Amino acid sequence: MIDSHCHLNDERFDSDRDEVINRAREKGVSLIINIGSGYGFEGNLKSIQIARENAGYIYATVGIHPHDAKLFNNDIERKLRKLIEENRDIIVGIGEIGLDYHYNFSDPVVQQEVFRKMLYLARDYDLPVVIHSREAGDDTFRILGEGKNNLRGVMHCFSGDRDEALRYIEELGFYISISGVVTFKNALKTVEVVKAVPLEWLFAETDSPYLTPAPYRGKRNEPSFVEYVYRKIAEIKEENIENVERIIDSNINRLFSTLTSPE
Repeated sequence: MIDSHCHLNDERFDSDRDEVINRAREKGVSLIINIGSGYGFEGNLKSIQIARENAGYIYATVGIHPHDAKLFNNDIERKLRKLIEENRDIIVGIGEIGLDYHYNFSDPVVQQEVFRKMLYLARDYDLPVVIHSREAGDDTFRILGEGKNNLRGVMHCFSGDRDEALRYIEELGFYISISGVVTFKNALKTVEVVKAVPLEWLFAETDSPYLTPAPYRGKRNEPSFVEYVYRKIAEIKEENIENVERIIDSNINRLFSTLTSPE
């Protein structure tokens, strides 16, 4: 199992981060992708540090989250490029980036400008993108489509419907990532997405410390809980869990092509 998206750089892991990582190993999580964006620019630095301290087991992404778009400037872009150039062995993607019109912590126009700059960054370094889209489906799809011949990526914690999911796959060639939300009793839309999307286009993630799956709802999420996402996907698909693990892990390795599993 691979946790394709988590936030171990979150302060909620500061007191027991090593124990959390060890639990993931013990539960059979073979690789972790830790997302740098979402905590200002400093979140990228911390993500790289965590990956460097766990080389071969944890990889990092870097970028500017839509919430932080208002903080972006030329100096931040220079720093991001320098980070990528100096850490190509552990940085496997640009993300999470995109649009969030639910909170609008940054002006939507500014979000769109920074989103495009992050996509240019991904193209310049030939890295896949990890996309955050909340209540911004039309604009997200439109902006991604502007460069569809040069981009590859995944829709993180996908919250759209089955038709939207299939459109991302068929028109953009993007993967669809499923979080612990799929285990919630009211997650009918996400269940329909899993039913409709072929296994060859699905990812599994925790988005920890957020979106804790059943049976641990109400507690802090962590990478070891990705098992429950894999199991729920297998249940919905009526597939053998080992086959689901094999296919999803292959998908993640295919997109993040620089990953190498530990011995």
